[in-house]
Amino acid sequence: VNDGNGGTDTATVTVTVEEPVNTNPDAVDDTRTTGFNTPVTINVLGNDTDPENDPLDITTFDENSANGGTVARSENGQLIYTPAANFTGTDTFNYTVNDGNGGTDTATVTVTVEEPVNTNPDAVDDTRTTGFNTPVTINVLGNDTDPENDP
Repeated sequence: VNDGNGGTDTATVTVTVEEPVNTNPDAVDDTRTTGFNTPVTINVLGNDTDPENDPLDITTFDENSANGGTVARSENGQLIYTPAANFTGTDTFNYTVNDGNGGTDTATVTVTVEEPVNTNPDAVDDTRTTGFNTPVTINVLGNDTDPENDP
């Protein structure tokens, strides 16, 4: 510093740069519906966010759901839920996201597995020939079918 009359002095300015504070990402719960015995692919990261816009990755997920379904990661990073055989109702599993800077959050996926759709049976006409005043037995269900093998 110079006072204009020949006097000067020197001072030191110290600047401290602190590490940025990372805020955890926000993993948002997901819901999906799928058909009976039908797997469903879920983009669980599609509604998750990070305050610093860091890219998110799934670090862990339940490989087995609450009601016996299974969960796997697809080639593109989405999760594939497969319901347990013949299961209908609501099932859940959890996953955790990571922002690459130590921030994590966990969310729950709820999947509703619908009841199977009943397809009408196929009744086929029956024809028999018999003599006059001669009884005949006809198994009218013998050539009929049902896609779900219902009785």
